[in-house]
Amino acid sequence: MHATPLDRRIADTPIAIFDVETTGLSPEHDRVVEISVARLEPGGRAETVFDTLIHPQRSFATFEINGILESQVAGAPTFEVIAGDLMSALAGCVLAAYNVSFDIRFLRYEFARLGIEVDPPYVCIMQLRPMLELGKRCDLSTACRDRQIDLVEAHCAGHDAVASLVLLRNYLQVASDKKIETFGDLQRLGNGSRILASLSNLPIVEHHGVPRSGRTLSRFDRTRARLDSTPNAMQKYSEALCVAMADFEITDREIEHLQATAQRLGLGAEQVRALHGMLFTGFLTQFMSDQVLDESEAETLRLVHRGLSRLGWAPGD
Repeated sequence: MHATPLDRRIADTPIAIFDVETTGLSPEHDRVVEISVARLEPGGRAETVFDTLIHPQRSFATFEINGILESQVAGAPTFEVIAGDLMSALAGCVLAAYNVSFDIRFLRYEFARLGIEVDPPYVCIMQLRPMLELGKRCDLSTACRDRQIDLVEAHCAGHDAVASLVLLRNYLQVASDKKIETFGDLQRLGNGSRILASLSNLPIVEHHGVPRSGRTLSRFDRTRARLDSTPNAMQKYSEALCVAMADFEITDREIEHLQATAQRLGLGAEQVRALHGMLFTGFLTQFMSDQVLDESEAETLRLVHRGLSRLGWAPGD
């Protein structure tokens, strides 16, 4: 695909559904420790084409976020080593992820560290749910349960990507039934959505200066046998917080839900403040990467800060 996907039929366009697991919430401070890509091809063929743990080249304590231990990535390739294979997996596709604003920030920053700029077209599977009038925004597990989709292992990139693919295929059938056939139709349905604006971008192409290594270290199959798969309290609150703040606004109902979630999970004030701080820092470091804070970015930070403050704490409170 060498043009923007706006005029293309969704059914005729390859879509790469990806998921990242990270050491935290801030791309410039934290790193990707796992990434998986599942492709949905024209004609309906679907398969996982890339999956690996990634050595983040720094110490971390990410178990509180996704259960990955340093020992698990000790022999994993670095992002630089797998970059060529990842670009090949994503090449020519519209990208999709559940709560894509989180995953795409990390994808961009990991490539930027290698001097490669990527700004692909993408859609947010989470946002499709309210757009198609299937319900309000929610976490991946809830969305899958609502559509009777089996999510084998939450917070493992491979299983999240596969579940997201099945969920997306389900949503796209609903869209087709509503006569939404092209990505342009989808963009118009979004009525000015910032995320769908990316559909005017060009897809990723393979970078000849980034060779493919073929190296991976996957936990995709082994995870099926794990018994300690229940997300911990900080995982659950962090996921709910990211969902609520995905559009940079927060409603009274979302505030009540998050406060009740923190109380139900037994999170203390320090733990909640830490997660709020990580979220805000993630946005701040992203916007300041070019050492310029424009008015749109400043307004987004104000919205995020106001939302976190209404939840009980924001940096500076």
